[in-house]
Amino acid sequence: MKALQFHPEAAAELEFEARFYNERVQGLGVRFVSQVEQALQLMRAMPGIGTTYLADTRRVFPKDFPHSIVYSAHSVQCLS
Repeated sequence: MKALQFHPEAAAELEFEARFYNERVQGLGVRFVSQVEQALQLMRAMPGIGTTYLADTRRVFPKDFPHSIVYSAHSVQCLS
């Protein structure tokens, strides 16, 4: 898999969600970002691991958070 590239809206959403979680509980945003990074590492190591999604994409889920990372073989498409 090529280098990961976040869609600009996905990068903005990741930043927004991290701030949101930190405002609720100190350090929770850091934990969220850590879980996203772990999911991305897993996705890079095993690109086929994600569940199939829309338009030839797959998605993985950061542990303990209600979000998914949608990706193609070319780049990370969005975070929702």
